[in-house]
Amino acid sequence: MSDTTLEDILSCPSLPSMPAVAAQVIELVGDPEVSIDDLSSTIIMDQGLSAKILRTANSSFYAVRTKTTTIDRALVQLGLSAVKTLALGFALVDALKGSGGDGFDHEAYWRRSLFTAVSARVLAEKAKVAESNEAFLGGLLSEIGMIAMNTAIGPEYADVLAATDGDHRKLVKEELAAFDLQHPEIGAMLATRWKLPDEMVLPIKYHERPTAAPAACTNIVRSVGLGGYACDVMINEDPSPALRTLYTRASEWFKLSTDTIDEALAEIRTQVKEAGRLFDISPGETPDVDGLLSDARERLIEVAEQEAPSFMGLEEIEGLDIEVDEPTGALVRASFDSGVEALCIAGREGPEPITVVGVLAEGLESCGTPQNRDQFLRSKVTLLRKHFDPLGAVVGRLSASLMVVAIRGAEPSEIVQTAERFKAEYASAAPGWLESIEITRVAVGMGTATEAEVLAGVEPMALIGAAVRGVQESLAGGCQQVVTPALRLAAA
Repeated sequence: MSDTTLEDILSCPSLPSMPAVAAQVIELVGDPEVSIDDLSSTIIMDQGLSAKILRTANSSFYAVRTKTTTIDRALVQLGLSAVKTLALGFALVDALKGSGGDGFDHEAYWRRSLFTAVSARVLAEKAKVAESNEAFLGGLLSEIGMIAMNTAIGPEYADVLAATDGDHRKLVKEELAAFDLQHPEIGAMLATRWKLPDEMVLPIKYHERPTAAPAACTNIVRSVGLGGYACDVMINEDPSPALRTLYTRASEWFKLSTDTIDEALAEIRTQVKEAGRLFDISPGETPDVDGLLSDARERLIEVAEQEAPSFMGLEEIEGLDIEVDEPTGALVRASFDSGVEALCIAGREGPEPITVVGVLAEGLESCGTPQNRDQFLRSKVTLLRKHFDPLGAVVGRLSASLMVVAIRGAEPSEIVQTAERFKAEYASAAPGWLESIEITRVAVGMGTATEAEVLAGVEPMALIGAAVRGVQESLAGGCQQVVTPALRLAAA
């Protein structure tokens, strides 16, 4: 079935072909000795294309301060990479817009492609990935395999699209079940046939599974992958699952904070409107990002209340009693103490930094009923997990309002930055959890055992004690910063 279907797709005479000007641009930019004059003269031959590039060069999309009136000047101001991307993007989008066959939702397809492209570019810039322009084009072309498959095997592929019920993340699974093929693979084959360079072929091939991409193109593929998650956040009816994934992957792949991602989403909303105008693609209704994030956080809290919490593998340790605080889902004091001890013992066998963060928020007395307090604390634990789960963490509850987080393996500086981001979001989000609550102060302290201290046999209670002292010192200092007091090691 696979060989027959693949042959049917690749031999289909209706598949889109590479526009002549795009083919010339690819050939030119593949030459390391290419001159600006050569590229400029090729683009000028296509008046429509050159007009689009000039319009883009003078738009807010690139924010060039000096008005650009010629392609030569655009090449100098924007750079070879940007103009190459624009030339290929405009030419290929024009070629693809008439493709896809009947029964294909062209509007939804191009909306997704536009959001993914803009998101990939913005996130690549946030991550300081040099190939942000290539990431844009990779995002714009990432789904071309869908067009090829629908063109060649329309009715059967329409059934596969219908089976996803509009959830793009289910598409690959349905394609594999039906054809033993998937659209990223077909898209990469089509791009290879067009003789696109690897930095454009590989994001198409691996955008659904960026961790499988070759090392040479990891950053650009991951940028396009993040662009897809950001697209899901912006266009899905329920953005919360995609937002969680976006936060996690952005932290894992590029160490981008949740604050940075929130900023990026606001920029994406602005830029997608301009990019849509330039490429003549409707972005549809663009969401209010502040409202979207607020709704998504509330939904994450609701979902987290129904999920079994993760305890960083502690539940698999023989003899370790894992008991959960029912209202919050955090470990109770005894289980948290035992868990930190287990981490310290494991650290002696394979030393890694171990950190305990303490978090206290004043204001619980204004929560009213015990049910309100439990609801508030559940939300607090969820927000802790949002920020600390990407580092690999387990949350415990020491007292009515004092929460603790244990982390193994992360750098202390990274944990401090994460704790600061948690503080900032907590202070702004917590009042919305319950109308009656008034957060007065949020204190965060932490105790860190270095590799040497773990080897020296640091006691678990020393870590927890340092975190608690940090909270106390933070309160005394007006809660201006995360406090990291020195460990008090037990005498040998």
